[in-house]
Amino acid sequence: MPKKTRGEEVRLDLGLDIGSTESLTNRDDDLLGSMLMRGTKTLTREQIDERMTTLKASIEISGYKSGANVSAKTTKENLP
Repeated sequence: MPKKTRGEEVRLDLGLDIGSTESLTNRDDDLLGSMLMRGTKTLTREQIDERMTTLKASIEISGYKSGANVSAKTTKENLP
């Protein structure tokens, strides 16, 4: 949607619900968010940071027992 914003900034918020009552019993997944930004099988933490800088982006991930929240922002040109 064309809308003029300061600095052409785009913000996204996403909530994910994961699992069922049975699969979540006796689990504590509060570390999910912080772990995801520390690296993956294919990207190191430094590579993630470099890509975020290149894209003028930031991402915050917080996990909880039954899901996760993701908040991101970048510029309009880097959104795709």
